[in-house]
Amino acid sequence: MRARAILSCALLTVLAASGLAAQERAEYRNFRLGSTTAAVAVLTGVPVPGPGATYQRPAVVQEMTWRPGFTFGRPLSEVDPVREIAFSFHDDHLFRIAVHYDQDRTSGMTDADLIEAVASLYGAPDRRVPVPSRSALSRPIFESDIAIARWGDGDTAATLYRSSYGTAFRLIVSSVSLEGRARAAEANARADDLREAPQREAARLKQAAEDQRDAVAKARASNKGTFRP
Repeated sequence: MRARAILSCALLTVLAASGLAAQERAEYRNFRLGSTTAAVAVLTGVPVPGPGATYQRPAVVQEMTWRPGFTFGRPLSEVDPVREIAFSFHDDHLFRIAVHYDQDRTSGMTDADLIEAVASLYGAPDRRVPVPSRSALSRPIFESDIAIARWGDGDTAATLYRSSYGTAFRLIVSSVSLEGRARAAEANARADDLREAPQREAARLKQAAEDQRDAVAKARASNKGTFRP
């Protein structure tokens, strides 16, 4: 009985540690997956994206980009390797954090150096590397990016990429389920746009013709009243 109790306590400890690691992987610095646009706007000082920056159908997909500025009179790039962070939201829930590191701050560093640095945040990476760039759990910003390490636990995935054209590195932290819904929403929106394109083009041409007629009529009325042969 005592041995069983010890084993149970050990198992609970392992599970608790695993849950903590999963929670940490859902974060990058002060940003956490699932946060609202308003919460991220408060942390970054970036205004909440307006309707023009969203997909509206069948769900709202928003993008927000934060470029760190200056700190204590010094360019932040001198002390922080992050050049910019792109946030993606699905129905006001943060589903992806895309971190772009400044090339000047990573110049000369190897894949192993970056992996070691990110491992200080998320622990040892998965053994399944490199990650297929078109994996459902890992969608790169650029098609040419090469996945060099991945950290995954449940619904959360963090993937480190290197550009195949240089030494640029990017880290993407995402919620697999939320990103899947966002991609499906984007695909449906594109399908709707394609299906409705002929109708929109016809409406545009009709409006242009009406505007032209109105312009001609207005010019005629103005010129006819003042014309003197």
